[in-house]
Amino acid sequence: MMFFASSFILLVLFSGTTSNKHTRVGERILTRHPQLIFQSTPDDVVLPSGHALRLECSAYSAPTGSIQWTFEGVVISGSDKTNRTENEFNKEALVSESMSVLSELHIDCPQSGRYTCSATNSFDTITAQATVRIEGHHRHCHPTKGPKISQYSDMRLELNGNTASVWCDSSNQDVSWSWSTRSDGEITTDDHYLVKDNELIIKNVSWNDTKSYFCQASNSYGSVTRETSLNVISLNKNIIV
Repeated sequence: MMFFASSFILLVLFSGTTSNKHTRVGERILTRHPQLIFQSTPDDVVLPSGHALRLECSAYSAPTGSIQWTFEGVVISGSDKTNRTENEFNKEALVSESMSVLSELHIDCPQSGRYTCSATNSFDTITAQATVRIEGHHRHCHPTKGPKISQYSDMRLELNGNTASVWCDSSNQDVSWSWSTRSDGEITTDDHYLVKDNELIIKNVSWNDTKSYFCQASNSYGSVTRETSLNVISLNKNIIV
């Protein structure tokens, strides 16, 4: 089951949620009640033996969250990390910290069984399961060595003047990262941007920072790119300007 991410987040924004200054996340103050809702969940799959498996899961989270996958209770991909570098810059600030996080599970040689997507933030954890059945005579699978992006911040919302981050995670350990935009090309660290491998921190965000940002993971076998986006919003009920 899947929803269009940007439309879903806009629906949440315009649903009349009021400011909630009593909800603290560490040393930050959320401008809305915490939320964690699935936008898409993985479907049950029947695969011929020897075929690769791809499952997708996404969630809207406030404050920011992450997704982790398990197979029969054992962690196989993703992370439960919710603390990002931007938190160090937004101490005692009113923050939106709203986002859509999307996770892609890639398994070259899958097994039959239950695969669970767990979305988490500082306040809650939700789970969704998919059953995978492998059919037919055993066939040799061919593992790929190119990089795979396992999850990323599909859409990020933050208040004007705060620090915000967009990020991508890879299931491959040995990859190099780069960030770019359509208008400016490759991004390097300066007074406005801080590039920390798979995380791009944008300081003192303004309306000019509302755009798409592209993360690229590379190794000697190839590269893969995903598009993330940042929307800068006003404090007045978190309405996009």
